[in-house]
Amino acid sequence: KANNGYIVMAYGMGLMDGTSVTSFSPEAHVTREQAAAILMRLYDKLHDPTTSRVGITASTEKLPDLTGYEAVGIAAAKLTYNGEPQVSVSMNGKEAMALRNTVSAAGAKALLYVSGGGYHIREGDEERLAAVLLQEVDDGKYDGLFLDVSGLTAVSQRDVLTAAARLLRERLGDRLLYIGAEAPSWKGTIFGYDYAALGEAADRLVLRFDHKKETVAGQTVAPLEPLEQVYYALNRLRGVVDADKLTLWLTSTASIWDGRTPTSVTGGELAVFQEELGARSHYSDRYAAAYLTREKGADIWYHNGQSIRERTQLARLFGGGHLCLSDLNNALPEVLEAMP
Repeated sequence: KANNGYIVMAYGMGLMDGTSVTSFSPEAHVTREQAAAILMRLYDKLHDPTTSRVGITASTEKLPDLTGYEAVGIAAAKLTYNGEPQVSVSMNGKEAMALRNTVSAAGAKALLYVSGGGYHIREGDEERLAAVLLQEVDDGKYDGLFLDVSGLTAVSQRDVLTAAARLLRERLGDRLLYIGAEAPSWKGTIFGYDYAALGEAADRLVLRFDHKKETVAGQTVAPLEPLEQVYYALNRLRGVVDADKLTLWLTSTASIWDGRTPTSVTGGELAVFQEELGARSHYSDRYAAAYLTREKGADIWYHNGQSIRERTQLARLFGGGHLCLSDLNNALPEVLEAMP
């Protein structure tokens, strides 16, 4: 029983299949051949070059070098609802065109990024939802669509999103379809996502993770994309979604909890906080995350190079390694530098 957790991890990552169809034999000695096979599988996974970068941008201002990015979502529209699904354009045509040209010049695909919540989707809306999204992609001459809908909990919402995704896949043709979804959680929260169906329809299924704050020994603990949650989601979706389609959403800015909800902190702002008297930078091995403690003010949690590499390695162990940065314009420099 003491080995159960390690057995589950080794099996889930595809490092070992066991000594037979029904046994794992944790007490048995490992032969040289078995050890060599395990090490070769581990090496191949960690050095798999088939990784990709994706990012979201809302402006040409402070946009980093996009060389090496597979696709960039241009946050130019949001879902709204007025008796039926609609798309509200949040960026003028001139700026959207400038961003598309910048993305294309870097060799990446320019996707229309559309965000929305569960209240934007009602039963029977799939045809209208797909139609208005496709119209915006066509009008803007985008290379595809990145649809990111959060807060789905009902079966009816799940079915609408799934049906709309299938319609979009059919009508987009060779253009890309990325879909954002809240990752499955061990805490028992049921989200309205059919991961298998969405993974089949989409070129990339981008997993977002819930950020919670807790207080431990008087200290705020609020890691971004906690490693244990990432592990759970990837293990849960193993065999459900093609591992090469799974993409991890990473918060590229820092996060500070002054109240009930977190506030985003840009790279420049974090640098100022780090210069405060008594401010100290730390790295939590428990959460594989960086954080800044302050004498006056709340702690700030963020990703640094090490935390990005640890999440990349974990994704590669499950056959993936694809990452999506939440905010390219305000990303921390160390996050950009650590991207594979």
